[in-house]
Amino acid sequence: MDRKKTLPAAVLALAILASVGWWVWGANLNATAEEPMVPWTVEKATAFRHEIVYACGDREIRYQGQAPSELHGLTKAGVLERYPDTQGWSVFFDLPAELVVVEQPGTFCAEHAGYRHLGVYDGWVAVYEGPLGGGGQLRQVVELPLDSLPESWRRKLCQAAAFQAQPPEIQAELRREMEFSDEKDLYSALENLDEWRQD
Repeated sequence: MDRKKTLPAAVLALAILASVGWWVWGANLNATAEEPMVPWTVEKATAFRHEIVYACGDREIRYQGQAPSELHGLTKAGVLERYPDTQGWSVFFDLPAELVVVEQPGTFCAEHAGYRHLGVYDGWVAVYEGPLGGGGQLRQVVELPLDSLPESWRRKLCQAAAFQAQPPEIQAELRREMEFSDEKDLYSALENLDEWRQD
């Protein structure tokens, strides 16, 4: 056979094989772990954990074990529909091996629900619910202007208002002086603070 005729035939054969190879395997080159060709589902053997993360940062494991039967067969899309992020859920997948759902209700845990802390509201001493740094709601504005207090107390109250930005040693000091586990201690501290007034 003539070498001039076999070379174009060989190039043509390689081009055809490359095209077929791309057609067969090329579609999988862009597939990611997040979007498998066949969607994974929650199975009976899938490990499942339901956690609650409270506003104070405390965590509670509500359930840990095999996935409940009502989740069996759900795809990633089905799980996200059942636990929507618009309702405070975060979902972590490693299907079919594991599924973790985290609920963030925006409330304090049972231990911290009764806590109160001092802060500032519009230039006045204020009482907020929950522990420092928990983002608690305003409970009371005290009839004690911030500028009537000594500079050291004004600084501490302003630091309490920006608690997360403080270094750990300042946070520990603020917790001792500005955070209260019951209202009796809170009102005792407010009376002491009132004595520092410099009107």
